[in-house]
Amino acid sequence: MAGQIPEFSGGESSRALVPLQRAEASTSSAIEEVMPSFDDFGGLDHEIEQLRQVGAVFANPELARQWDVHIPTGVLLCGPGGVGKSELVRAFSREIGAQLIEVAVSDIQSKWVGESNANLKKTFEEASKVEGNTVLFFDELDGLFSRDAGGNSGVSTALISEMKTLLSQLRATQPNMIVAASTNSLAGFDEALLRPGRFDVVMQIPKPGDAARTSIFGKYISSRLELYNVGDFTGESSSRGAIDIHSLAAATDGMTGADIKAILHTARAKRLVSHIQRGLPMSPISQEDILQAIRLHRQQRLNAAD
Repeated sequence: MAGQIPEFSGGESSRALVPLQRAEASTSSAIEEVMPSFDDFGGLDHEIEQLRQVGAVFANPELARQWDVHIPTGVLLCGPGGVGKSELVRAFSREIGAQLIEVAVSDIQSKWVGESNANLKKTFEEASKVEGNTVLFFDELDGLFSRDAGGNSGVSTALISEMKTLLSQLRATQPNMIVAASTNSLAGFDEALLRPGRFDVVMQIPKPGDAARTSIFGKYISSRLELYNVGDFTGESSSRGAIDIHSLAAATDGMTGADIKAILHTARAKRLVSHIQRGLPMSPISQEDILQAIRLHRQQRLNAAD
């Protein structure tokens, strides 16, 4: 795949990645407690190890130079919505002890000629003023740097050229910074933007397979065991209504970690509302409660697609 380098290559996987919590801010080390860590994710063990290797080289530049190992400039995560690309970048930032600066399309894009380029330069300049290691994160990279971004090919071409220049100069001008980005698709990107020295590492994050969804259910439920009827947590418990995460994984075929998070929230919310409005007991969430939430979620998705 374009953009990958041998040191950190990692092919596609049937596993997926979704953390248990979301950062509420992006640039202060004081919020590290609420930033996701790699331990919060279900699946993608190989890909997490790949990012750990990237972080290890980035954090030890002198050793990397001694061994003639390329210090990565950019990491691009590609995959459908809901698989946890943004949260993975946040966990990576925490892993390497870096300040995270998140950049939205609206922060850069302008209808005025030259202003988008100026905004991009300013973003890099401001990030360079941060003490210590920094991760500069461009969410929805295709909204800025694909050939059709913004509906104006001239402006887009100029912005892509500016980004390529900034990335090529990054190791020399801003050695404490690494650029991360996410996109739903690699279609429309200039291949030169993905070459080594720019976005060195390109990782595909697919929708989760059965094993990954089982892991995701396990991660979410185990974080608040007191709210769920887990029995012995294997699906073989004699406890009535005990949760079988393997069956739940099978029932959520084609869904992402974000879908699973929403399903479990629906099950908890329904139990809470029944208690508040009807005085029903606050008993732990059962297998059937979650299956009902899955059915409702599928129906809502079907309606949204109509």
